[in-house]
Amino acid sequence: RSSDLQYERRCATVFAKDSSHLLQYKDIPWPCHKGSVEDMIAVITHGVDRTDQHGYRSYLRRQQALWHPDRFQQRCGARLAAADRQRVLDTVMALSQMLNKLAEDAK
Repeated sequence: RSSDLQYERRCATVFAKDSSHLLQYKDIPWPCHKGSVEDMIAVITHGVDRTDQHGYRSYLRRQQALWHPDRFQQRCGARLAAADRQRVLDTVMALSQMLNKLAEDAK
């Protein structure tokens, strides 16, 4: 899907370790920019074939790595704008927890 490719490209660009661009909440490549963490999960999993257990679990693992709070901090922590820092980290944590639950449920 082209939207998946765009999402993955935005993530790769923003999460690049060599970037020095200061990041505000709006700059993070959230799966959807408006809505709740539940909405983001719906976007992440939209169109993913859950009947292909191996493929689904593999996809979830990639998303878990992308949104893992410690990894996110390593990639972006120093670049987060002070005014948005806690909101960004709280959203990353909530997104990570929901992805972990989906992965656990898929076992």
